[in-house]
Amino acid sequence: MEKERQKACSGYQADRYRRRGYSSTEFVLRMTREEIGSHLGLKLETVSRLFSRFHEEGLIQVQGRAVKLLDTAALKELVGQHG
Repeated sequence: MEKERQKACSGYQADRYRRRGYSSTEFVLRMTREEIGSHLGLKLETVSRLFSRFHEEGLIQVQGRAVKLLDTAALKELVGQHG
């Protein structure tokens, strides 16, 4: 459940950037991991573990607040957003 919420949030953010004419795969998070956790109802530690796991699975690359989505198809598949 936690994993899906985080991925849904990432997908939502990517779609928002794409609609505004920005890259949908590379962006800077405006919220801290703690704020993301609060928004999703998760603890900071859980958010940090999820970011680490997504990185290890090759789904994302994170450098501070800069995020690059490496496998958008897999992210969409995990949250059921086919197409």
